[in-house]
Amino acid sequence: MRVVHISTYDTAGGAAIAAYRIHRCLVSAGVDSVMVVREKRSGDETVIGPSPSERGIVRRGLDFLVSWLFRRIYRPSVPFSVNMRREDAARRALQHRPDVIHLHWVANECLKPESLGSFRRPIVWTLHDMWPMTGGCHYSGNCLRYREQCGACPVLRSRNQEDISRQEWRRKRKVLSEAAVTAAAPSRWMADLARSSSIFQGRRVEVVSNSIDFDVFRPGSMAECRARLALPPDCRIVLFCAAADEPRKGAALLKPALESLCREAGGMRLMVLTAGAAGRGIGDGLPVPVKCLGDVSDPHVLAACYSASDATLVPSLEDNLPNVMLESMACGTPCVAFRIGGIPEFVKHMTNGYLAEPFSASDLGRGLKMILEDVRLRSEFSAMSRAQIERKCAPAVVAGQYLQIYERALAERGIQR
Repeated sequence: MRVVHISTYDTAGGAAIAAYRIHRCLVSAGVDSVMVVREKRSGDETVIGPSPSERGIVRRGLDFLVSWLFRRIYRPSVPFSVNMRREDAARRALQHRPDVIHLHWVANECLKPESLGSFRRPIVWTLHDMWPMTGGCHYSGNCLRYREQCGACPVLRSRNQEDISRQEWRRKRKVLSEAAVTAAAPSRWMADLARSSSIFQGRRVEVVSNSIDFDVFRPGSMAECRARLALPPDCRIVLFCAAADEPRKGAALLKPALESLCREAGGMRLMVLTAGAAGRGIGDGLPVPVKCLGDVSDPHVLAACYSASDATLVPSLEDNLPNVMLESMACGTPCVAFRIGGIPEFVKHMTNGYLAEPFSASDLGRGLKMILEDVRLRSEFSAMSRAQIERKCAPAVVAGQYLQIYERALAERGIQR
């Protein structure tokens, strides 16, 4: 069986990393799997980058101009994508003669909805966010228009029922009504959203957790990791990796949560460690010292960050299955998060972590205090966190679940492999 994945990126962004890990766990399981991307950043030979025409300065300049014009005209309040231009991802995918097409995050002009009709093969679409079921937004917030039909989009501040979100919704619904598509959601929460949507309603939606590389993300010596990262050995460290420029990731709650922690924890010596986009501008006004590592491209360094920390703060306001949560738990570092989205499917309150009431910064602080003060509790949470990830995110487990989905999709079209 040959599986061809299509993703906008291979290692840039959370959805791309999750998609790449799915591809790699299939390769490790002996599956003939390749990944076609619009922008390649890894050196993996099984990942197929864009054609020379797609990499050209003119094409990239045109893409930038189209994106700039869209934002200038519509001024979306959160990420919003409409795939309109001619692209070659579908053509390149078919060149590899796939038995199954596996779609991932394909926004930012990677794949037009109409391309699905050209595949004439079973399609599996992993829902890394809500974009496949909406008129353009990646997370709908409180808007439920995707359940019937988009239009008058609040993200676009539109009152026009026939706005671009309605047009995009209509394109997707038409294509999905004609193509053989099975949806796979990393969380039950996302699966339920898909089942309630007008685009995926009545379709089979499977739940398959994302995969984690246990050779990289595993418990390490806290003392050794702190020495490696030049961190103090005698303080409590909270890791924060949420993108500061994406409101739904909850970065705005970091400061009040830490202020609450400081009020309750008295003279506890604290530090916040940040990596990636989380470090951009969050240090101002925080009540504790901050160590910003900047962009961390080496996953082994990222794993050391988790192992060097006493707890990881994941204050997402709306989220599917954050990589930060899975990676942290795989390294045995308990998480403090809100009881929202797919997070409670992994973080079990007072069993392997702490789930705060949405959206209480003081309750986040309370959870941090509990874990930071009680070494025995932290040790128990650490072991249970790792055990949860081993049960649900082992590469062999994830590969086996996807193989079952592929085989069923092929059988439904009368194809035996």
